[in-house]
Amino acid sequence: MSSYRPPVWPDPNDELLLRAALLDGEDAVSAWRQWHAGACYDPIDYTQQRMLPLLYNNLQRLGVDDPIMGRYRQELRYFWAINQQLYQFAARNIRELEQQNIRSLVMKGIPLSHCYYAHPGLRPMSDVDILVHREDAEAATHYFLDQNWVCTDDFISSFDNLKSLLSIRHGFNLRGPGDEKEIDLHWAIFPTTFHSLDTIWDAAVTFELAGCTMTTLSPADHLLQACSQGAGWNIVRPIRWIPDANAILATGSVDWDRFVEQANRFDLALPAGDALIVLRDLLGLEIPHKVVERLQALPTSFTARMDYRLGARRPIPVIGRPLQRYFRYLRVGRSQGLGFGKYMKNLWGVPSVAGMFTKGIRRIWADTFGKKV
Repeated sequence: MSSYRPPVWPDPNDELLLRAALLDGEDAVSAWRQWHAGACYDPIDYTQQRMLPLLYNNLQRLGVDDPIMGRYRQELRYFWAINQQLYQFAARNIRELEQQNIRSLVMKGIPLSHCYYAHPGLRPMSDVDILVHREDAEAATHYFLDQNWVCTDDFISSFDNLKSLLSIRHGFNLRGPGDEKEIDLHWAIFPTTFHSLDTIWDAAVTFELAGCTMTTLSPADHLLQACSQGAGWNIVRPIRWIPDANAILATGSVDWDRFVEQANRFDLALPAGDALIVLRDLLGLEIPHKVVERLQALPTSFTARMDYRLGARRPIPVIGRPLQRYFRYLRVGRSQGLGFGKYMKNLWGVPSVAGMFTKGIRRIWADTFGKKV
């Protein structure tokens, strides 16, 4: 174990919970006792709530007998029921996209819970992540909007400039009419890059779920996406990537050469290398030392390093995330001459500088008071 602690290392409380849910023997039980002694269950933190099914599964396997196990079991059953609904929801919408001649690929929760976890309730999820080809993104967005879906990205004011939005964003969060379920529609797999996804689609694999043939990522690409998930700050602390990566690695199906090549292609060598160090040092997983060395030897631009370091911190209000996205946009050479002001107009979907100013005031209010106006 090295003394280096990457920026994606979980905080001490989350670390205890992860060890309790994923380690074996007394190491897991001891970590659970420490975490449980200080845990707040009413209400429980959502980040940690999503770990309770895995915690229950592991503690039950280790023979732990405690009244709180009933609570953990309830969480497993709850997320199992939610996931069953999302499986059907995903299958229905994938078939509808196929009818529009739009090819799709499911990512994150759906394929992970079905293909990599031992029980479909062990991997909680709240939405469905669907990737389409960039050239199909406009048609896919119009299809959902025409079906009265709404965008839940609260800083997008209008889709009148849809082409501009598609050129600078990696996806939209969409919710169906009269339905609490959401689809995250993507045309870029990583929010930090706009590179071509030909290598992603070429290596995609299929599986059957809910009477539907679905396409998803190769194991190496699944692992790279999981590793990249921990690199960005989120109000829901991004620790979910650790059990996801653990489940993927447990299959023994990761092509390490491809993992390194894809990390290099998408400029993710730094977060990928740090993520592997976390998996090795936190969980004791057997990560090939040469893989970490190869990732660390890859060239990383100054902007990529800054993006990684700053991205792990809480962004400054209003312009923090857009400014970071703008630098990413410039980094991959897709600026097309856009200055930051015009970029912000396109990102927020506002027609004028005055509209951008109004939107900025609304964002300040929301960030300050936690309310939409």
